[in-house]
Amino acid sequence: MTKEFDDDFGYVYEVNVQKGAYRGEVELGHYLQYESPAYADQFGFDNYIPETSGEVDNLRLCKRFAERFVTREKERIADCFCNGNIHSDKNALGLILSGKCGTGKTHLALAMLNVLDENELPGFYFSTIDLFDRLARLEKRDEVESVFKILRAQPCLILDDVGAFDCCGQDWRWLRRILVERVAERNPTVLVTNLSVRENGELQKFLGGNLYQKVMSVSYPLTFTGRNRFKPLHCSAEEVF
Repeated sequence: MTKEFDDDFGYVYEVNVQKGAYRGEVELGHYLQYESPAYADQFGFDNYIPETSGEVDNLRLCKRFAERFVTREKERIADCFCNGNIHSDKNALGLILSGKCGTGKTHLALAMLNVLDENELPGFYFSTIDLFDRLARLEKRDEVESVFKILRAQPCLILDDVGAFDCCGQDWRWLRRILVERVAERNPTVLVTNLSVRENGELQKFLGGNLYQKVMSVSYPLTFTGRNRFKPLHCSAEEVF
């Protein structure tokens, strides 16, 4: 039976979203000692300074992604509560932010995370290097399985530093499982990488052909071609210390 979506039901929806977000963070905190990056609130859409037309477009699209995610996630959960539709395509499309180091990819990824946080919607950010190190420290298989259950169910997951290190063996299997299960659950993933996303490019070689095709089928690529904002020091040691 379809339930009427009235003000009272809307309140129940808000409470359930907030409880779900809090519960997921608490559980990740228990298993992985996870906390949202302490520095994340320093990065917003307002203090990202685009320097090229491509960066202007990337800023606009990342901001639009975050805003539309909030709207569509509320619609998706309302659809689940009202109609029992637990598999919806309303928010299935993610992003791939690719480009050289220092071009603002992580800045915009964290800005998106902050928009979700402001709207009390679940969203998690991990460097893949840090995530796999934390998974490797878990001693029990059921703890690892619990983490994967949380990760695949979260409405938005941001994975940074994809391809920043040689991913093989257990790490590659973990990455593949996270991505494949999130595609199956129709939950968007934002990947941040220095690898090129073109056909037969670096990301395809890193992920492998089959996984690359799965990811690209549910991801919109944004390429960052600006300058590296990380400036090297041009001074003597005496001037610094």
